[in-house]
Amino acid sequence: MDGRYKMNLARRLDFIEQLYTESFKSPFLLMEAWSIYKSQPDYFGKLNSFSIQVVNWAIKHGFFSGKLVTEKFVILTNELREYNPLVIKLLEVVYKNWGVEEVVQAICAQLIRKKNMDEADHEWYRVGIKRGIKLTGIYELYMRTMRDDSDEKIELSVYSYFLYDNTLNTAKKALLYSYPDKE
Repeated sequence: MDGRYKMNLARRLDFIEQLYTESFKSPFLLMEAWSIYKSQPDYFGKLNSFSIQVVNWAIKHGFFSGKLVTEKFVILTNELREYNPLVIKLLEVVYKNWGVEEVVQAICAQLIRKKNMDEADHEWYRVGIKRGIKLTGIYELYMRTMRDDSDEKIELSVYSYFLYDNTLNTAKKALLYSYPDKE
């Protein structure tokens, strides 16, 4: 690497990203970028396809650690405006391995941005509601992704939310309001 990049980490990171995005897909570049993020978390300031690949590489190879970098990653995922399936997978690994509470909110926020609903997402909405996460649409998606034959205990906060006007279809309203009879 040119001497200009040795001391200036920001310049080095920009150069690495430029190389990587111009089809020079070397794991060495991802490793070098990760070492910069790890030593200077302030340089981990945006979440784009390159930085997502850097985090993916770090998790796959067991280098993803450090409270500041983990927090930064979670904060940046909350700022994403589009659903990204790789980001969901990375967040799930972060949650599984490090149990960072804020990860549940980031996962729920990403799932809400997804255009289609899957029953598989229901568990994350359930955990989010149980932890008191406040996100627009979480209660509706919790009910819409719940199986119709579910005997899951519904949190009191869900009932409270739906006491007011809601957008649930008739079948989901019946499921919600029939639950107290199941107790």
